[in-house]
Amino acid sequence: MRHLYFCALIFLIAIFAFLFERTQNERMRYRITSLQNQYERLLSENNNLQYKIDSILSQGNMDAFARKKRLSPPGEKSIVRIEI
Repeated sequence: MRHLYFCALIFLIAIFAFLFERTQNERMRYRITSLQNQYERLLSENNNLQYKIDSILSQGNMDAFARKKRLSPPGEKSIVRIEI
């Protein structure tokens, strides 16, 4: 009779371990999917921001801005060179 109880206890522990592992597996799968979606969203936002930065800093836009503000290239004495 003891042997039967012991086998039932081992069986219940095995089922509990199996169910616990499956639950953890599903949690991790959900977390990984969530992080992948967040990564893809951030990557897309980064690409959009990089496009905006590139378009703002394009040579044509910089030249037009400089002409509009009547800016001119700095004089030779205005440039400070820093040696690192």
